Amino acid sequence: MQKLIKLTLRKSQKLYDEIGMITGTNIYNKELLIDTDLSIKRITFDMIQNASLVDIDD
Repeated sequence: MQKLIKLTLRKSQKLYDEIGMITGTNIYNKELLIDTDLSIKRITFDMIQNASLVDIDD
């Protein structure tokens, strides 16, 4: 099953949310590949502050 997730990320001392589906991981570079509406983004593990599943019914 593919589920949408919401990641709270920290970059340059600012927090922001990114919503998408995890499409893969790169353990050597310590990053997740997230498919958002606009593109596939590489998110490093150290940026992640929080993660949760997105309820599509909300």
